[in-house]
Amino acid sequence: MCDLHKLQYCITTLSPIIITTHVGDTNMVATVDFVPGSSILGVFANEFIKKNNLNKPDGKPAHEDDTFCKWFLNGHLIFTNAYIVSYENGEERRNFPLPISMQHEKNNPKNIYDLLRYTILVDTQTTSIGDFGSLMNSYLYRESVKKSLNFHHQRDYETGTSKEGFIFNYESIDASQTFCGNILGSKDDLNTFLELFKNEKNLTIGRSRNAQYGKIKFEISSRCTDKYNTENDFLISESDVAETNNISISLTFLSNTIIYNDDGFPTTKKEVLEKILQKNTENAGLKIGKAFIKPDIEEGFVSVWRLRKPSETCFLAGSCFLIEGVSVNDYQKLIELQKTGIGERRGEGFGRISLGWQNTGEPELGSLPTKVNEPNFEEIPLKTKNIVIEIVNIFIIKQVELEALKDASKFIKLPSGSLIGRLEAAVKDKKVLKEYLVPMRSIAKGQLEGCINKHESSEICRKYPTLLAFLEEKNITIAEFLNKQEVESAKIRELCTRVKYDIENNSNFEKKLYHAYFTTFFSALRKIRKAGDN
Repeated sequence: MCDLHKLQYCITTLSPIIITTHVGDTNMVATVDFVPGSSILGVFANEFIKKNNLNKPDGKPAHEDDTFCKWFLNGHLIFTNAYIVSYENGEERRNFPLPISMQHEKNNPKNIYDLLRYTILVDTQTTSIGDFGSLMNSYLYRESVKKSLNFHHQRDYETGTSKEGFIFNYESIDASQTFCGNILGSKDDLNTFLELFKNEKNLTIGRSRNAQYGKIKFEISSRCTDKYNTENDFLISESDVAETNNISISLTFLSNTIIYNDDGFPTTKKEVLEKILQKNTENAGLKIGKAFIKPDIEEGFVSVWRLRKPSETCFLAGSCFLIEGVSVNDYQKLIELQKTGIGERRGEGFGRISLGWQNTGEPELGSLPTKVNEPNFEEIPLKTKNIVIEIVNIFIIKQVELEALKDASKFIKLPSGSLIGRLEAAVKDKKVLKEYLVPMRSIAKGQLEGCINKHESSEICRKYPTLLAFLEEKNITIAEFLNKQEVESAKIRELCTRVKYDIENNSNFEKKLYHAYFTTFFSALRKIRKAGDN
């Protein structure tokens, strides 16, 4: 398997796709943000069965077909994960999970440090960059996968109708995004595969393929089977090793990696990985120095069995290690390991590694430039925009109602309950109080003037000494409300900008806000008056 060749494939999402991952919420179906090699393997295993009429009542079972077993069961074809692709100035750039050790200052995202290679000041606080990206010539490029949240009614499978009041959420990868990966194998196997599936263009993948999800365009982007060295096409120079014959090299996992300990259980201990490296290099002195590890749980679903695969603990993609004491001989063996991968289920894309990816550039601390691709908020679905707008509106209404309750508690010598009830009814009829108060009889106005603010030193008392003055002058505007909210206003304005919601010029919502305030205000006055009477 060391003489590997590759076919690069690209997937373009024609509709939202869902490739499920584990999450704690039972009402939530979450998706990974890449296309796993196991999913690609499953798609083509299914297509192979169809083309060769396998698994039919009068036909041969798939597992008895030599080619099927070789390609899809025994791992002679390796389907690597497909990660998001970026396009800049007409050029395509493949991205991969960024190393966990790659972090930036909490208060300055442009100051980036690779903690695997450097030591930073003790008082410097950093946080993981995350996402996907690429490292080229001391430059860090980042890319995020666009995802959406969709709401669905729960289905009653006995009646075939929706369950009223039961809602669950689907997280999905948005349409019109491109992901690239590789299919690895011998040159003969890849040429046979290419000939068999050369016409496969539009396929389905993931969950809910019979509904609105799962449509993809599949393309083989390389028409010749090139030799394979590494997944991200980065290869450390042998001369760098030959100069010292005893260097440290970074090892970065480009996919989740499953390794077993001596007892046959999955583990994320670096000592077990160290033993694997020592065994493959035949060098017991080879050691792992620094390590940045995140564990993950790998699960899967086999549609033929209609069962989940047993969950296994694994190294999360982006986990990275510094291998110390590497000689020229070790380097050659590590390069072979880079081709074949490490650990279990490599045919499904697990265990892909990159050597020396984090050794390049030797940048000064904090000087590694970054280009962050901001998401295009014009592409937010209309349903999502409406949900965000509704959340903002509800938040503001609740805050205004709270303010009304506080203002109502500041007045004493309240007018009669019937007068307060009439004012509340006027507000509910969408009347503006200023217009309602003008024709009011003098006796009623006298009651409002006799109602005074009990907090003489407060701002509301200075502005509105009586309830009449308060009702005549008090106004509710969105701009005024936002100016009062020191912390929330910036977040609200940013959220509105992203979904293009001009909230400050929404006159209809401002009227709704006015009536919500005074409805709450008069309701509170009635309750205070009633409590006083009792």
